[in-house]
Amino acid sequence: MKKAIEALCTLYGWMVQLYPPGFREAFEDEMKMVFADAATEAAARGLVPLMTLWLHELRDWPETVVSAYGSWALTMRSQFNGEGGLMMVREWNEATADRPWAIKGQGRAVLAALPPLIIGLGIGAGATINGGSWFDLALWQKGLLMLLTVLPVGILGVGGLVALVRSIPEWSYTWVGGTFVAATVLLKILAEERAEVGAAIVSPGVDAGIALALVLAGGVVLVIAALRGWAQAGLTSIGFVSIFGITTFSMLRAAPFQRNDLVLLAAPLGLAQALLTYVYVRGRGWGVARWLYLGAIWLLNGAPMVLAHRVWQPWLAARGRTSPVLPLLVIVTILAWAGPLAGLLGKPIRRSLNRA
Repeated sequence: MKKAIEALCTLYGWMVQLYPPGFREAFEDEMKMVFADAATEAAARGLVPLMTLWLHELRDWPETVVSAYGSWALTMRSQFNGEGGLMMVREWNEATADRPWAIKGQGRAVLAALPPLIIGLGIGAGATINGGSWFDLALWQKGLLMLLTVLPVGILGVGGLVALVRSIPEWSYTWVGGTFVAATVLLKILAEERAEVGAAIVSPGVDAGIALALVLAGGVVLVIAALRGWAQAGLTSIGFVSIFGITTFSMLRAAPFQRNDLVLLAAPLGLAQALLTYVYVRGRGWGVARWLYLGAIWLLNGAPMVLAHRVWQPWLAARGRTSPVLPLLVIVTILAWAGPLAGLLGKPIRRSLNRA
């Protein structure tokens, strides 16, 4: 019976990891201790009471997690001493309801601001490799350019994966948002490059399905962030739009444009957005000022689209084709404002559920 208790406590500890970070900081140890005591008491009465306790935990766990993520005090049954779990959610809700959201600690704030800087530095550094088109580069130049292209995306992807495993802690909204956008953009670039030489990585249907799955996964992350607050959802949008905007410079490096002089601007753009993100997550200027930060980031990522249009337009016009600048600007606008607007739409829902 002792091994059964230990196994259930281990499983319960894993389940607790899916609660919001702030909730875990306040109640994780207490929840584990209460469950261990309840399991020991139930096991003393036999295996059936122990399994009954575990089934009740599985039944109530999804509702409790949703309540914690939305800071909602829903009416629920709890396995922790009758009202214990509900009291924890209510206590956490009261403690955080009127507190402006901000990331505590400079280290975590810097970590939250890094994604645009990482991508910007990678793209900007790649622009320093001169030598004409890809086919004119020496072998070592090709290898270095591939490293500078793949390494920043890989770092971003690792950070996003760590964030998902850790239930999206506060520093990771930009990492997760940027990961989905970078993966989608990289997939489309690879598909188009292979299509130009008559080869395909996957069929067009599979390609579209993968891209759609990435978009939907990003939408799920945005919903989770919106349940936590509009500022958190806004930070997710910063991850979305900053990576999308900066990666536009990569298209200026491709033939026939090869404007490496303009691609170098990716580095200062990434730095500017990292600084704005840092100020945003530190809670400097709550309310209107934070919206101004979001507006500045939106404009910064619209600028590469306009710059690219000025480079593309003469070449496209000579071939009777139109520039994709308008669709790109629409995408930038959606990515920039989807998060904060989703968070605002969720606010009255949270209030109504609190009243319920």
